[in-house]
Amino acid sequence: MLKDIIIVGAGGTGREVATVIDEINNLERKWNLLGFLDDDTEKYRKEYNGYPVLGPVNTATNYPTCRFLLVLGNHRDLRLTKKVLDRLGLAGNRFATVVHPSVGLSKYAEVGPGTIVMQNCVIAPNTRVGSHVLVLPGAHIGHDCDVADHVVIAPNAVLLGGVCIREGCYIGANATILQKIKVGPRACVGMGAAVFADVGPDVTVVGNPARLLSHRGDL
Repeated sequence: MLKDIIIVGAGGTGREVATVIDEINNLERKWNLLGFLDDDTEKYRKEYNGYPVLGPVNTATNYPTCRFLLVLGNHRDLRLTKKVLDRLGLAGNRFATVVHPSVGLSKYAEVGPGTIVMQNCVIAPNTRVGSHVLVLPGAHIGHDCDVADHVVIAPNAVLLGGVCIREGCYIGANATILQKIKVGPRACVGMGAAVFADVGPDVTVVGNPARLLSHRGDL
């Protein structure tokens, strides 16, 4: 039986997630994608990738049997996903977990509700990925990693074994994080950064080796 699903966020990444759902359905019909919710009024009644923008985020309550995916995380507001979750007030079982068929997902890994794992990613054994995590194409999460809730891992980022990523972090495209490094809550690791030492909370680090660029409160 097909399950109704709605993507919260009709931006570019939300449309990429719609493609992930299409590609899952090409192999086995599982999801009935109703469309998007978005607070941008200019998007109302438009279609993206053949799916309509149904209305603002707070109309989620109009769909009592539907599953949802939040596609909101970005480096400018690392608290956005949690803010929207608090607004919606939906139970955890109202959120889908979506993993593209091309993903190398170990049977010994754990992936939480609301999490999206996109094309050609790897999630190695004994790794835990929390809730409402967005893992973008080509990312590699090594063995024994712990990725907390509301994290975004951008394309081709690499987390080597035993890395710990705390809540609300953004790991930029092509970044590499050395074994057993800890990245603090709401930290942002810049594109292409090479992280050899622990990263504190609410900071942005860039470069090779990664160095402090700013405190998030300064942005």
